[in-house]
Amino acid sequence: MSFSDNLKKLRKQNNYSQSDLAEMLKTTQQNISLYEKGTVAPNIETLTLLADCFEVSVDYLIDYKKDPNHTGLSKEALDLLEIFDELPFNKKVTSIEILRVLKDTSARED
Repeated sequence: MSFSDNLKKLRKQNNYSQSDLAEMLKTTQQNISLYEKGTVAPNIETLTLLADCFEVSVDYLIDYKKDPNHTGLSKEALDLLEIFDELPFNKKVTSIEILRVLKDTSARED
């Protein structure tokens, strides 16, 4: 099952409308619709929030072990997701902050 299928299934199982889920994620209903259509892929922060919201792993949500290329993510990104998914929530937040600093530092070096 693809990410978009998993998201829609989990949303319906939890009796959330697209608007309900959008409000929980502080995004728009249109973004949820685009995720469910497979038109747009969420960023890592949104994936983490979705996984936490549905009490599933990011692995389960994106189903990368069955179809790693469907996500459009590189092998490195998938490896990072696997490690990231095993961290407790507070370590995930710290990891995201560290990655942002690294990204900003890299951008200044270019």
